[in-house]
Amino acid sequence: MSTNPTPQFNTAQYPPPPPQGPAPDAQGAYPRALLLGIVGAAIGLALYAGFAILTNIMISWVSLAVGFIVAKAMMIGSKGIGGRQYQITAVVLTYCAVSFSVIPIVLYQTGIPFSALPLAKVIQIGLTSPFLGLQTDTFRGLIGLVILFVGINIAWKMTGEKVHPA
Repeated sequence: MSTNPTPQFNTAQYPPPPPQGPAPDAQGAYPRALLLGIVGAAIGLALYAGFAILTNIMISWVSLAVGFIVAKAMMIGSKGIGGRQYQITAVVLTYCAVSFSVIPIVLYQTGIPFSALPLAKVIQIGLTSPFLGLQTDTFRGLIGLVILFVGINIAWKMTGEKVHPA
């Protein structure tokens, strides 16, 4: 019976692993991400509403850009830190930016001053606006919801937890 010795490796012949960069500082990352995410959502809302007002075309493809802008802003704010909390926030901010963009559009088209509307009604209309299209044109409303979902999915994926190589 012969025994095979286990091979011995000379670690001196292998170079050391490259040094790891400093891990992102989690201290204050979420508040910064939230603040920049809100700014990104406001930019996205203005982009969506501005495009619709200037062109007189409601195109839900802008939802994709809104999701990207919100997520990018949050990741800049968090310095690359992501995770479930960031994902949920990005989804809510993206949905709110897209859905509330109908408010300036309707106010512009009707000429009604914002102060003339009860705040609760504005919030209700804003939050339900992506689904209101289903009542007037089911097919276009459904397409709009699918595109909104894709925009939200972009925000979700971009703000996910980043895996750092060990």
